[in-house]
Order: sequence, then C-alpha cells, then structure tokens
Amino acid sequence: MTARPPLPAGPASIDITIDDARWRDADELCGHIREAAAATLAFLAERGLPTGEVSVLLTDDRHIERLNRDFRGIDNPTNVLSFAQDDQPMPPGETAPHLLGDIVLAYDTIRGEATAAERPFLNHVSHLVVHGLLHLQGFDHQDETEALEMEQMERHILATLGVPDPYSAEVPKPTNLSR
Repeated sequence: MTARPPLPAGPASIDITIDDARWRDADELCGHIREAAAATLAFLAERGLPTGEVSVLLTDDRHIERLNRDFRGIDNPTNVLSFAQDDQPMPPGETAPHLLGDIVLAYDTIRGEATAAERPFLNHVSHLVVHGLLHLQGFDHQDETEALEMEQMERHILATLGVPDPYSAEVPKPTNLSR
C-alpha cells in the first residue's frame, strides 16, 4: 500500500491510499480525486456542513466485495462504499481535524462501468468521489426524492470540475451506484 500525502493546510485533508497497482496507471488520478473531494467539501461548507479529513482507498473488486458483505450484507462488489466516521463533537479548544470518514473505490467495477458507458475513466472516478462524499454527510438515494436531490448536488459539483452530467440522457447511467 502506498499512502499519498494529504492536501496542504486548509479546511480539509484528503488522504489517498492505493491498494491495487492498476490505479497507479491512471494519469493524474490522485489530482482528480483531490479536486473532486475539495469541490464537494467546498459545496458542503457553503451549506454549513462540516468539512474535515477524508480517506480514500483505491482497491479492487475482491476487497470491496468483502467490505460490502461484512458491512452491508451484500455479497457482491460495488463501485463505491462510504463509511461515515461516528465522531463525537470535539471538546472546546481542541484543534484536531473533524474526521468525515472513508471512501472505498473498486477499480474493476469502475473501469467496467466507464467502458460500458463510454465515459472517460477519470470523469467516472470524480463522480463516484462526489457521490461517496455526499453519503459521508448523510445524503442518500433510498427513495426518488432523495435520489433527485443527491443527483442535483452531484451535477452541480461535477459541473464546477468540467465533468459532464452523468445523469444526462446522452450519457448512459451506470447501473451500480450504491453505497
């Protein structure tokens, strides 16, 4: 495993760990992940939600399938999982960063979805980072109203990054957007 250094000092820290060597092949991958996370955290901060430290694990289908089974009872791989940190509020005067949680991305599933949808791999990764971070803040897509709200936030954040609307009729939608 190779840990990447967090972003420079600021309101948020995004730590990236590469657990599968195939992730190293993507040009500018860590930059895209950091930009997508930073844009999402800025969007959330504008709405009064806390920002803080996020950990991103880049792994494979076998690893994410095990996590999906152990934590969600679903025995198959998925593209992204989010694990919110259940932090207690910091005591007054403490300066440690707020821990938002962990995002896990599976190379095999994400590469397959991007290829099937004829989307650039890095755009799809950016979308899933945004999606995962919204889950860390409690947003979900369990019903149609929640899904529409979350999709609208994703569209807005991705547009600031120059990533086309992943829900557009012209862009095929991945079938496995789950937590």
